[in-house]
Amino acid sequence: MFQEIVFLKGVWEHNRSLWIFSFPFHFGLYLLTAMTACLAGAALVPDVFRPAAWIFGAAGYILGAFGALGLLIKRAFDPKLKTFASLSSYFNLVFLAALFLSGAAALFSGPFLCQMTSFIRAFFTVNPGITLDAPITAHIIIAMLFLVYLPFTYMMHFVAKYFTYHEVRWNDEPMAGNAAMEKEVKQLLSQKVTWAAKHIGADGKKNWVDIATMSLPEEKKNA
Repeated sequence: MFQEIVFLKGVWEHNRSLWIFSFPFHFGLYLLTAMTACLAGAALVPDVFRPAAWIFGAAGYILGAFGALGLLIKRAFDPKLKTFASLSSYFNLVFLAALFLSGAAALFSGPFLCQMTSFIRAFFTVNPGITLDAPITAHIIIAMLFLVYLPFTYMMHFVAKYFTYHEVRWNDEPMAGNAAMEKEVKQLLSQKVTWAAKHIGADGKKNWVDIATMSLPEEKKNA
């Protein structure tokens, strides 16, 4: 599970040309999360956390920008991706590219660490009396707008994916002897199925057990 989440092992094995951009894009986001945590720590202990924040930030912004721009170009010109690319998917990548590029500009053009630390301290103490350079102000505005926009997009898969993919794929705990799991599975199997696909045969009344045990149309014909 660790290899899949951190290194995107499945993408590496099945679509390496996409991994070249997808991995730095995702890893850049991980590094920026670490940078944010270090900046919060630097508000309390500057000398300890600021060097780590700079390293994480520099690597995160550069890798993220490379990945976002690469994914944008690949999605626009790769026939396998272009056919099902939506306007929102392009917008998301442009938004994230702006986030990474504005962050890189702010980091390398001024006292980024000091001012970001001051901003975080002021944010938690509700102190509006701080002055920030223009590149840092622009980056903070873009970052805040992105955080407001994020919950309304499919990019929230970073929260849901663990429960809908990783937990399902990698959890090999046996159900035998586990009363809580057995109860949960029975409840899930008893849910009504409303899928529209004809081969499922769902009518809103059958549950998953009914669907799994009924005969398929091809089987009925052969019988």
